[in-house]
Amino acid sequence: MTLALYGRQVLGGGRETIPVGVEPSRAWLWDGALRADGPTMIDSLTLTAEEWAAFAPAKAEEGHAWSLPEGVARKLVRLLTASSDQSGMPRPEDATAAELKAVVASVEGESARIRISGRWEMSRLVEGDPKRPMSAAATAQGEAVSEGGNLRSLLMVFESVIRHGRSEGGPNRAGAVVEWNSR
Repeated sequence: MTLALYGRQVLGGGRETIPVGVEPSRAWLWDGALRADGPTMIDSLTLTAEEWAAFAPAKAEEGHAWSLPEGVARKLVRLLTASSDQSGMPRPEDATAAELKAVVASVEGESARIRISGRWEMSRLVEGDPKRPMSAAATAQGEAVSEGGNLRSLLMVFESVIRHGRSEGGPNRAGAVVEWNSR
């Protein structure tokens, strides 16, 4: 299954959304309404049949919860940046934390609505250069629909904070979307 990936650096959203650890001098990044900053990253990610099946519930019962395999979560670490430049894009092995959880939110007939949440952290040297460290952390929320045990749609929205350069360097923010629909 091939998922569509979109990402973009963002500004704004309000100071109440500033993540822990952001230096006060960088708080201006959160001022004003949420808005795009820079070009859009457009990419794709292919999952095997087994990886794709992990998004569907074993039981289509309201409240049924499960964790997806770490390997599937690690593949999504590439969404922690707003660039599809292969020299800087995180790879699964760069993830220092990667988790995806799902729960069946509701069931109507053969259709199950699934809530998905995730959390990622990564660290890497861009092009292996110790003078170009990069780290990022992200969370995601999403929804999938399963009918008769087969996924019919998936949508996830990511919010990340990225640091390029030394640890005292300022953060950048990015947002990303993963989507797939059988129609």
